[in-house]
Amino acid sequence: MQQLQQKYSIFILLLIWGVGTFYRFYLWDHFYGWEESDYGNLAMVYGVWDSGFTHFDMNHMPGYYAISALFLFIVDDVVVAAKLASSIGGSVAFLLSMWLLFRYGGFWPSLIGGIAMLIQPEFSLYASSSLREPVYACFLLCFLYCFTSTRYKTCGLFALLAFSVRFESPIAFAPLLLFLLFRKQFVPFLSIVLPLIIGMVLWSVYCHYMFDTYQFWAHATQSNVDTGLGAEAESRGQWFFRGAGVSLSLFSHLLPWRIGWLIWLGLFIFPFVVQRKSKWLPMSILAYSLIGVWLAIAFVAQHDPIHNLYWKWLCPFVPVVVPVGVMGVWLAMNHLSASVSTKVIVWGAGIGQLLFSHTQESQRQIQRAEELYAPQLFLAKHLEAQAPADKLLLIDNIPACWIRRQPSDLQMISWFDVPVGPNNPEQFSTWLRENNVWAVMWFKEDWTQAPEIAPFLSDGGQWEYNDVRLEEQQREDQYGWIYFQVKQ
Repeated sequence: MQQLQQKYSIFILLLIWGVGTFYRFYLWDHFYGWEESDYGNLAMVYGVWDSGFTHFDMNHMPGYYAISALFLFIVDDVVVAAKLASSIGGSVAFLLSMWLLFRYGGFWPSLIGGIAMLIQPEFSLYASSSLREPVYACFLLCFLYCFTSTRYKTCGLFALLAFSVRFESPIAFAPLLLFLLFRKQFVPFLSIVLPLIIGMVLWSVYCHYMFDTYQFWAHATQSNVDTGLGAEAESRGQWFFRGAGVSLSLFSHLLPWRIGWLIWLGLFIFPFVVQRKSKWLPMSILAYSLIGVWLAIAFVAQHDPIHNLYWKWLCPFVPVVVPVGVMGVWLAMNHLSASVSTKVIVWGAGIGQLLFSHTQESQRQIQRAEELYAPQLFLAKHLEAQAPADKLLLIDNIPACWIRRQPSDLQMISWFDVPVGPNNPEQFSTWLRENNVWAVMWFKEDWTQAPEIAPFLSDGGQWEYNDVRLEEQQREDQYGWIYFQVKQ
């Protein structure tokens, strides 16, 4: 009888996981991405494949792009290959997270955790796009599974793979490694640390060979530091309190809204109800560490708390943090000998709130992608079908990245490479004519260089100088771009 109940329990949990996996693949055709990075990753995956797995971007690490490129041996489509890597990674992370809950908590905590992660916005949406974070989540969960199973050599391998996707992973692993040292488990410690050190050294040597620097972390880190320091601050104290304010806002508002207020409360409760030798200690240490790294990056970078970068950075630790929060509440109610009716009311309210917030936020991000990124994708497909191969396209962002996902005869140039001085319509018109430019895509954001080189295109419509005329064909004002056809 007990075996039969366990089979039904496993069937129900696998059904939850199956629905979640189906939902992630369903989103392939309904979610147009987190940002431009989704499409930039397509171009980078193809670049890795085209280089014979020898050229990787230093700032984005090689792991996700190599795995995605490997799928090109099976499917002849970069989009499918990149999304397969993300979707499989997210699905495996989802399964292992539920399995650890079932293994050490039982059926009901696993069921609650599965529901909490089923349509969690970042954990589900980003697993349907070409982003590396779901693959990072997969390696984190594989690491935890091996750690709790005392398979430390394999654990070291997954620590290395996690590093290959995001270079800050050794910082996240550090408290867990200190935990091993505290327990005088030196062999497990070395089994994890040595592969990490070897991987870091090899990647550093590669970066020196390819990019003339050993400091593979420098550019990405400096970008965040510059962003934080670039904001106006009259003193170091003001800078400190502003960073602390951003981190506090993320921890007290964004995080509970994304994982559920009850589960968030469970993170506070967990240390007081868990046993000292519990199998949950490794996962809890890693969970708090990942949250700490997230908040530390926010403290330094000091983007606005509503910035979508925080959503992407949150994605990988959802399947690590949710089980800890669930178990915090579950163990607390067991310690208090709560009645069945009390548990039903508490969990019913908690699950209801998180499903409401998950549904609302998922729809918001899907709609946001439809408004901001889908029009650029459709324009890119139009250019692939209509643009002549013997003329030049002045385009950037999603259209350029989409076209570069595969071999193409189209000639493209970025605003960064236009050899024209700022706000010089005569030079610009001459350059358009001499280079036989067929189309121009202008962006309002300063970082694209378009407003600096051609501020005279900001109103759209028709612009003419000498014998060159640009006619607006399409625009999207929320993102801020205007597509012109060049007439000569």
